[in-house]
Amino acid sequence: MIQLKRFRKIPRVEDRYGVCKITEANFELSKLYNLFPKLYDLGLIKFEFDRDIYSHENIKDQLIKQQHGKCAFCEQHILSLDYGDVEHFRPKGGYVQKNESIKYPGYFRLAYDFKNLMLCCKICNQRNKKNYFPIKNITERANINSSKLPKEKPFYINPYQENPTNLIWFDKNVATGKDRNGRGKKTIDSIGLNRKSDGTFSDLFEKRLEKLKPIESVYKIANLPLNNGIISNEEILENVELLKEHKMKEKEFSAMINDNFPL
Repeated sequence: MIQLKRFRKIPRVEDRYGVCKITEANFELSKLYNLFPKLYDLGLIKFEFDRDIYSHENIKDQLIKQQHGKCAFCEQHILSLDYGDVEHFRPKGGYVQKNESIKYPGYFRLAYDFKNLMLCCKICNQRNKKNYFPIKNITERANINSSKLPKEKPFYINPYQENPTNLIWFDKNVATGKDRNGRGKKTIDSIGLNRKSDGTFSDLFEKRLEKLKPIESVYKIANLPLNNGIISNEEILENVELLKEHKMKEKEFSAMINDNFPL
């Protein structure tokens, strides 16, 4: 994971008359909840969300650009895998704190909030993260009252709000949590940032290793002294530039490359 930065301009989703669909959808959700709060709290009534709004091409295109085409969690180039999912960092429908059944309502007020959206690959989103969203103090849960969000302390790392490299580092191709509170490890385990294949295909763990091995050779040459009499200065400098290119935020697994190959 790397730190991500949102563009200043928030994408709009408008109907044919130029009316903002996001504003209307948010108003409708709040109105429904205010009419039947207890039923929504018990999960007897559940919200319906319009995917065509929060996954609109205007939103998705901007997320792709902001994230350099990569999954916000595993750093794989999404468009080389599939179309990607517009994921809610705080789950919109319901949430799970620990090993328990899903609780309602979710963060419905953030369902169309661009600051709560990120682009993820299907495995990180659908198979791993799902509705699991633990926080440090459950009394500060802000699923109903968004004004409590500044006090809420999620265990999951939000790459748009903090620098994941302060909490996760890579030893070769293995992601490891490094903070005392265990947020790095919880994010790694829950999202599956070290997921391995069953031997019939390459999963994330193997793909990072495939990326790592050839760069080890590049790193060794890039660190040779100039005028060593064995390898030309030109070749050394070419490998230095190649290593710098692989360390760029636009590249796959750039966090792993930066942790393992400092310049």
